[in-house]
Amino acid sequence: MTKGLDSIKSRAESIAPKLSERFVSQISVGNSTTSNWDGLSPHLIASIFEVEPYEIGEGDRKTRKWRRVLGGRVVKAPFTEATLTLTPGWQSPFEGANSENVAPNLAAMLQSGQIQNVMDVFTNKLTSKDFEGKSHEYLRQFEGRTGLTKLNSVQTFSKMEPADITGTLLFRAWNDGLEEVEIPIEQLKLWAVPVNLCDDSALVNLVNQAKSAVSNKEDKQGQVNAQVAALLPSEAPIKVGLTYKGRTYMPFVLELLEVPLSSPVNPTGHMIYASLPIRLCSLSAWDRRDVQNTLALTF
Repeated sequence: MTKGLDSIKSRAESIAPKLSERFVSQISVGNSTTSNWDGLSPHLIASIFEVEPYEIGEGDRKTRKWRRVLGGRVVKAPFTEATLTLTPGWQSPFEGANSENVAPNLAAMLQSGQIQNVMDVFTNKLTSKDFEGKSHEYLRQFEGRTGLTKLNSVQTFSKMEPADITGTLLFRAWNDGLEEVEIPIEQLKLWAVPVNLCDDSALVNLVNQAKSAVSNKEDKQGQVNAQVAALLPSEAPIKVGLTYKGRTYMPFVLELLEVPLSSPVNPTGHMIYASLPIRLCSLSAWDRRDVQNTLALTF
């Protein structure tokens, strides 16, 4: 038994460096990573890729656009339960401009007719029957009426939430769990997390920047770069794009990535199947141009 365990351990130690080297080389190569989905319509395969900003035009007409990073990684997988959510924000700012908000309890009693019971307590012994009858008739006219009108119920547009895309990515292994499942998932994880988080505090970075500025007075550009790095030392996650069913959405950010750690594995310990719930959110709110650009953008 001991010899068998030693044999398995030595075999694992010999394979591990090769797998690690292979994994790193796969991630660094600029090509697509996907499972084998032969026979499935390409329109059902989603492509997620890194995007970068660029500027077009000159002077006052200069605008900022986004494009796919040439030679960058692309993760492809079937995208199930995919949903695009657009959430415009509407509100009724004039709701308070009615009688119900001026005296809500009194308005409720008038509308429901309960005001008569209150009036009976005060008028039963203090007023004549003729006055009591007229007051009942007058108060009965308020039953079933409200101060709400079309004017004070008009809605106004106040905000627009960023576009939201949710769904589930599917990965499966026919030949190699590492290449077909784990490497695409690892790439998604790299896109979801910050590029780099600084270990030191902002105060420490400012002190280091001041020391660097004293020692390199002639390097003006270097001082500017150091100041930027001192004030904002960490790098945020990258922006991505999504192409699915003939439409391209960019720039988006990965807001949620759920990786199932209990997925089935092969004898080498690599996952052979995984379904990943994912949520992408647009970098800013959309208008009509953004909706139209989903068809105009080319992958």
